[in-house]
Amino acid sequence: MNTGIVVRRIRPADYAGFGQVFAELAARALEPNPHMAPAAVAAARVVVAEDRIVILGAWLSEALGSERLAGIWALRRQRDWRTGFTAALTAPILPLYEVSSLPVIDADHAQDVMQAMLRHLLAAGDLPQTLALPLLPLEGPTFVALAEACRAKASRLGICERWQRPVMRPAPGDDAERYLRRALGQSYKKRMQQFRAIARHGEVGFRRLRAASPRRPRPISTVSSRSSRPSMPCRSTPCCSMAARSPLACSSKARARGISSRSPMTRTRRAIRPGEP
Repeated sequence: MNTGIVVRRIRPADYAGFGQVFAELAARALEPNPHMAPAAVAAARVVVAEDRIVILGAWLSEALGSERLAGIWALRRQRDWRTGFTAALTAPILPLYEVSSLPVIDADHAQDVMQAMLRHLLAAGDLPQTLALPLLPLEGPTFVALAEACRAKASRLGICERWQRPVMRPAPGDDAERYLRRALGQSYKKRMQQFRAIARHGEVGFRRLRAASPRRPRPISTVSSRSSRPSMPCRSTPCCSMAARSPLACSSKARARGISSRSPMTRTRRAIRPGEP
C-alpha cells in the first residue's frame, strides 16, 4: 500500500477551478468518466444543494513537497425510496442519462487510490457508511480495483440487479479521424476527395449564413484563393460538418444508435431515435 496518498474533500465551489487538473488526471486514468468533471458537478449544483455533494480528491505526494491529483469521486448524500430510506452516498450526482458511477483514478496507482478512498469513507463520522452505485460497470479494471479494495477493507460488495446496455470502448490509438472513417465508411473517402479538390484552389474556411427564415440555416464553405481568381462559394459537405464536431458528440450519437458491444451493467436505459426499430 502506498502511504503517500492522502484523501481530502473538495468543496464544490472550489472544484469548479479544477478543470485543467482533472483533464490531466483523465489522460492517465484507468477508465474515463466525464461525468466526474468539474463542469458536470457545476451543472448538478443547479438542482442539488451544495451541502449534499461530497467530492473526494486523492493526492499523491511527490518530491519537494508537491502533490499530484490521483483520483476524483463525486458523490451525493441521498436518503429516499431509492436507498431504502437509509442514508447513502450515491454516484453519479444526477443519474438523468446513461452515465457511470465509476471514480476517475490514476492507472499507475489505481489500487492504492481506491483503498485510500474507502478508508476515508469508513473513517468519516459525518458520512454514510453505504455506497449506492446504480450505474456501475461490472467489467473493467476499475470494478476490479473496487472489489479488491472492498475485500481489503472487509467491506461487502453486493449486486442488486444486473442489466445490459450498449457501451463504446475506444480501441488503442483510436482518435476522432479513425472513428469517422469507420462510421462513414466509403462516404468518408468520397467527401474527403471533394474537400481536397476544393482545397487545391486555395485555403478553405467555414462560416454560416442564415437565410430569411431563421429556421433554415445555410452552411457554406468559402475558398480563399491564393491566386488572382475570385473566391468561389460552395456548400459544405456532410463530412466537413461531422469533422467539426467533437469526438464526444460523435461517441454520444453512435452510442444512442447502439453501434458497439454489450457489457453487463447494474442499470440500463437505451436511447432510441425516432423512426428506429
